Amino acid sequence: MMEMTGHEHTKDTASIVSRGEPAKDGPSIMSKIALALAVLANILAVIALILVIVSVANQGDNLFNITVPSSGGTSGGNGATNGANNGADNGDTGMTTTRNSEDKIWLLQVGHIIANIIYIDESTGIVKGYLIDVVEALCQIANKNCQIVWDIPERCWTSVAGERPRGGEGLLGRWYDACIGWVHTYDAARTFIFSTPLVQLPKPGFLIKANSTEFTYPDFTGLRVGFLDGWTTDEYCLDRYQDVMGFDPTDATRVTHFATAPEIIGALIMDQVDVVFSPPLPPLFSHPALQVAYIENTDLCNIGGAGLMTQKDQVELVSWFNAAFENLKATSRYRDICNNLLTEHGGQPGARPGEAVCV
Repeated sequence: MMEMTGHEHTKDTASIVSRGEPAKDGPSIMSKIALALAVLANILAVIALILVIVSVANQGDNLFNITVPSSGGTSGGNGATNGANNGADNGDTGMTTTRNSEDKIWLLQVGHIIANIIYIDESTGIVKGYLIDVVEALCQIANKNCQIVWDIPERCWTSVAGERPRGGEGLLGRWYDACIGWVHTYDAARTFIFSTPLVQLPKPGFLIKANSTEFTYPDFTGLRVGFLDGWTTDEYCLDRYQDVMGFDPTDATRVTHFATAPEIIGALIMDQVDVVFSPPLPPLFSHPALQVAYIENTDLCNIGGAGLMTQKDQVELVSWFNAAFENLKATSRYRDICNNLLTEHGGQPGARPGEAVCV
C-alpha cells in the first residue's frame, strides 16, 4: 500500500470537501429573493380579498349605522327614551356618523314590492323607498344599528286556501327581528305585535276582467274568487262583510290563492277566476285589461296601517321604534321624506305622493 504524502492528503481532502455538502454560510441571494416574492404575493392576495369583500358589502347593502348630533350627543344609548332624545332633531341639525357601541344589530326584513314605498333599485341592488327612508331615520334617532334583510313575504306571514293564515317560518324562527311593511290585521295580531302605522291604510276593492258582467257586489254566488297569498285581503276578511252573499271561505273549489300580482292578473284574463279581492295595488288596479268593480267603504281586514311586525316578546324593539317615529314626525326630516317622495322615488309604477302615503 502506498503511503499518502502530505500533499496528496491535502488534495484528496479538498476533493472530498468539494463533493460534499456546501458550507452553511446562510441563505443565498436567490433564496432571499424567492422568500421576499412569496411574502409579497401573500400580502397582495390579502389586499385583493379585502377589496372583494368591501366591493360586495357596498352592493345591495342597507346597513344603517347610528348617527348622533354633531353638537355633542353620545352614541351607544340603550333604550327608547335616550335614543329618541339623541336624534330627535336629526332632520334639522348637522350630523356625524358613528357606530353604536351596543353590539346588537337589528335585522329588519322586507319582501314586498310596493310602488315607491318599497322597491329594489336595479342599478345598485339596494332596497329603497319611503319605508326604507323612514326606517333609516328611526334607527339613527333611536341610536340603533339596523340591517335591512330581503326575503320572500311568505316567510313573515303566509296563507293557504281553505286554512287560517299564519306566521311565516322566517319571523317565527327568528331569522330576523321584525318584518317591515306589514299591515296590522286581526289574524296577525293573534301571533305578532305591531308598531304604530308608518303608512296610510287604503281601502280594499274588487277587480274583474275588463267588460265582464259576471260580478255585481255583494253577490258572490257561484263565483270563483282570487286572493293574493299572504295579504290581509283574504277569504276570512271578505267573510267579515255582513252584506256579502253566496260566499264560503272554506270552499277550496271557489277560493284560489296566487303568489304574485302577474299571476292573479293572468288568472283574471284567462277566466280562471271571476273576481279578485285585493288592496289597491298599482299593478292590479291600473292594469288596462282589468277594471275596478267595487271599493269597500270600510276596511274590515286590518286594525291599523302598515308598519313593523315582530314576535310578541320583542317589546323593547316596538318601544324604541314607536318612540323614534313620534320624534321623527316632529322634525323637518319627515316632512322632507314626504314632500320629496315623488322626486326621490317617483320613477316606480304606481308611485303615490307623500300625502297619500305619510301618516
